[in-house]
Amino acid sequence: MHIVPSFGVKYTRRFSEKIGLAWTNEVEFANYMIEYEGHGELEREFAFVSAVLFSYEPIPKLGLLAGPGVELERNQNFFVLKVGVEYEVKLLDDRFISTEAYYDIKEVYGALGLGLSVGAKF
Repeated sequence: MHIVPSFGVKYTRRFSEKIGLAWTNEVEFANYMIEYEGHGELEREFAFVSAVLFSYEPIPKLGLLAGPGVELERNQNFFVLKVGVEYEVKLLDDRFISTEAYYDIKEVYGALGLGLSVGAKF
């Protein structure tokens, strides 16, 4: 498991007060090595992760997220299942900043992410 800081942009479509769908795009600010079965070590360098997430907000400002995505990186791309929690701080209109803690379940390894997203709800 790796701890990976990231910065991203998220677009969220709310279907109700508690349920929504989000599209998140993040850049990981880290270089690290993973053990890749049959291939030895593989370097991960500033990977880009894009995912479509189901969002559920059990209490105001606190959201639970889960959904599929892809990690794009110059050495090897991987499928990702992203699960996490976020806390939103409202800015102007429907824009927000959120802090996030999530776990990316990737094809050959996992990454614990701590993120900061800037987004808009519509």
